[in-house]
Amino acid sequence: MIARWLTRFLQPRCIGCGRAAVVGLCDDCAVRLPHLGIHCPTCANGVADARFACGTCLRRPPAYSRLLVRWQFRDVVRSTILRGKFYADRCALRVLEDETRRLLHAHPVQVDAVLAMPIANRRLHQRGFNQTLFPARAAARLLGVPLVAEGVFYKEGRAPQSLLPTHAARRRNIRGAFAVRDTLPARLLLVDDVVTSGATLHEAARALRTAGVQDVVALAIAAAHRGTS
Repeated sequence: MIARWLTRFLQPRCIGCGRAAVVGLCDDCAVRLPHLGIHCPTCANGVADARFACGTCLRRPPAYSRLLVRWQFRDVVRSTILRGKFYADRCALRVLEDETRRLLHAHPVQVDAVLAMPIANRRLHQRGFNQTLFPARAAARLLGVPLVAEGVFYKEGRAPQSLLPTHAARRRNIRGAFAVRDTLPARLLLVDDVVTSGATLHEAARALRTAGVQDVVALAIAAAHRGTS
């Protein structure tokens, strides 16, 4: 009796509905994730035709060549990312891994290695882990390429991007924030959890390109969707 009760109580449950006995998201919740819609191939701006870059990217192209992203940063997507990021929730991190694999199945890429977006040492010590390592590791395993863990580092002394009110402020804050200390392969997949202004992805990719990486493809689990530019 007690063993049956403990088994039922401790059994993993869908983090979306809380009913299905699964690790991560059940199929019903997965199909209801908030889709990003038609967007620019190099950022999260809404566009009329996804084959063409938006006006912002045409005026100021990012340092990465392509952005893979599918979900809006809201509802269960937002809560899942935050649970993984701040509470090390294994079920939530499993969702990030699963969605990364689904995204790469839908949009295959040819790269030589995968790099997780680095975070500042102070935040790494506070959390005890870098949440982007989980989807990055899943991507590396799926693609059959190495995971670059220590090739890039994040300099200290920057305010968290989430606290800054405008995209311009985020660009100024993150400028020069990354440095490359190893020789890296020619083609990299750079994995992050959320893209908002795109400033962090751009600055990390810019540092990689300056260090000799020929092509950087970016991947994010979700994006804060913006209207057409």
